[in-house]
Amino acid sequence: MGCCSGRCTLAFICGMQLVSVLERQVIDFLGYQWAPILTNFLHIIIVILGLFGTIQFRPRYVTGYAAWLVVWMTWNVFIICFYLEVGDLSRPDQSERGAQQLGFMATSPAQGPINLDPVCDGKGGATESPGSAPFLAGSASCT
Repeated sequence: MGCCSGRCTLAFICGMQLVSVLERQVIDFLGYQWAPILTNFLHIIIVILGLFGTIQFRPRYVTGYAAWLVVWMTWNVFIICFYLEVGDLSRPDQSERGAQQLGFMATSPAQGPINLDPVCDGKGGATESPGSAPFLAGSASCT
């Protein structure tokens, strides 16, 4: 049994990062936001440069890769804390606001799920969500 050198370990880490970022890039292409796609693309380029610097003994590339890795990890920790609402980091809940504007009764998960059925507005009509053709049949019962 042998022990890997630091260079071999760094090349392995770069390779694993490249595989995981490519997987994330495929998932991000399914969405509609371009910022994650562009940052993933930038991350792919820097990981390739870090891998090249590791293999070719280029200390500038490895140093740049290490600096980028610190920025990348800091950003990911911030995003995780933001979505978990750690400390003062909180995001406005758009789903509840949108549901209230459409006339739905939105509740917190502790009180129960959000009602997705059309709600009778008391005037003989119903309030439907945009593009909810399957629910149109249910709105006839409100008249």
